[in-house]
Amino acid sequence: MANLQEPSEQDSIDCHLQNIGMGTLLCRAARQTGDGKSTDEVTPTICYNCEAGKIFREVGCNAVTPKIRILMFASEPHTPMVEGLFCSIRKRYTDLEYCGTCGLATAETTRHVISTARGLFENFGFHSAYQNIEKARESMRDGNFENTITRGISCLESTMRICHERLRQSLPSKKQVSDLWKSTREILKFDKLDPENSKKLYMACYDLDEFKKYLFETRFFDVHGVERGVIERLGEGEGELLSFAHKWVRFNLFGEDTLKLKDKLFNDILQAKYR
Repeated sequence: MANLQEPSEQDSIDCHLQNIGMGTLLCRAARQTGDGKSTDEVTPTICYNCEAGKIFREVGCNAVTPKIRILMFASEPHTPMVEGLFCSIRKRYTDLEYCGTCGLATAETTRHVISTARGLFENFGFHSAYQNIEKARESMRDGNFENTITRGISCLESTMRICHERLRQSLPSKKQVSDLWKSTREILKFDKLDPENSKKLYMACYDLDEFKKYLFETRFFDVHGVERGVIERLGEGEGELLSFAHKWVRFNLFGEDTLKLKDKLFNDILQAKYR
């Protein structure tokens, strides 16, 4: 890994092989030689550039493990030495290019939806939903479609329960998923959404590329008086875009005070609409 690229604060360095140690980031795949010249400690830069991490983030597969050593030098940063990437499903060596076209990988649209939803769940503390969508993703990858459906339903149920909890609403007396869905639609005011706002909700939650175009190719930033620093961050990282999409949904669809309109009169009119 020569000439490692430094990640920005918004760049994801997530990897299925990471552990958090006592004040440090650890790699479960890193082999130690026992001579004091290698370690399992890694840095955000190492994780960002590691091919196994890229496969996890870009393809959505955690079946790949690297044959890796992290070398230690007295006056230099830790240096990663990757000798190969091994797929535990195919039982063969692989690389990022092959994994992107692997028949075991999910369709591009499905992968994008799952990656976006996973990011939202992780960013906003929907931990049980995050765990279930991870299991659903793994089952889909492995061809276990029955368990994919089961975990998908569990993810939906967890999400709806958390929505009730966050909004301090009681759960319905009947425990069927259909009753929970009906109650969730009511507390989130889904039935009051017109077709145009429904499209915008989908765009912000599941199609970040289209949402980004909406932000940058319209007068959105000018209308809302968004600061230049925020605009620059939105153009650099998906994490910042996810967070902003969440604020926009709460402002535009539910009338919460998470954004402002530059024109004070229109802002007051919009806020009055939801009072």
